[in-house]
Amino acid sequence: EAATELQSRGARVQTLELYRRVPRRHAPDAVATALRAVDAVVITSGSGLEQLIALTPEPLRAELMRLQLVVPAPRVVELARSQGFVAPPLLPDQISDAACARTLARWWSQRAAGPA
Repeated sequence: EAATELQSRGARVQTLELYRRVPRRHAPDAVATALRAVDAVVITSGSGLEQLIALTPEPLRAELMRLQLVVPAPRVVELARSQGFVAPPLLPDQISDAACARTLARWWSQRAAGPA
């Protein structure tokens, strides 16, 4: 852990809890409606992906697993694969809204062009 390493080097470390993650509740019908209206989902963290899976009503999990994901890091790619997502998740070249939008636009245009 970083604090232990810093202390071993002579630093005085004080831990402050600045925030906590609290999952939002969504009605199953609202989640079902949203899932049926999209082709892709941008996920910003592994815990966000886990929460999306947990929020998805069981009968719609197969539909969720067919959606295209855009994720922030290789570890989230691995998490998505381990959870059963069909399409390989996409990684933007950087973590920003613009990069996610470019990644989605590139995916959409390739999808619209069809198989080569």
